[in-house]
Amino acid sequence: MWTRAELKSKAKENLQGGYWALVVMALILQFLTGGGGGGGGGTSSSSTSDEEMSEAIDSITNSSEAMTIFLTVLGIVGAVVLVALVIGMLLSYFVYNLLLVGAQRYFITATYKDATFNDFNCLGYAFKKGNYLNVVKIMFLRALYTGLWSLLFIIPGIIKSYEYRMIPYILAEDPSLSAEEAFRLSKEMMDGN
Repeated sequence: MWTRAELKSKAKENLQGGYWALVVMALILQFLTGGGGGGGGGTSSSSTSDEEMSEAIDSITNSSEAMTIFLTVLGIVGAVVLVALVIGMLLSYFVYNLLLVGAQRYFITATYKDATFNDFNCLGYAFKKGNYLNVVKIMFLRALYTGLWSLLFIIPGIIKSYEYRMIPYILAEDPSLSAEEAFRLSKEMMDGN
């Protein structure tokens, strides 16, 4: 196992040649995969009394036409949300996870040579190598296994998420590995760390 001082000196050595290229790649990855973000909420106040609100709700619920409109709008909103969730999941499994593997490939190559902006084509590495479906399958299994372990309370899911943490790096080095081999290697690498 490495010491903190060894890791720190190795990182400084690797960052000397292409610090800004690495920072830009990390920002691109963060932007493309939707990491971070967050939004603020607001509060509002109303001068409507509880009595007026109660009368308004009663008049809406007593009208069958208003209820039909409400249920129709609720159904449309539900369908839109469901479609958005499905599109988000598909993008995550078929695009974002592969971009993550490509970014890890960029970071790995940056440890052996100075990182440059010309090397950004590594971002599409998982798309080009002919192992697209294998990478999609392994990254999907990683998410599935972590989710299933999380159903056994939260702690096993956290442990497994750390155990599977190296899978994108492993796939960045060799996208043709089998799922069993990728999971085994990740577990060995994270054992004790």
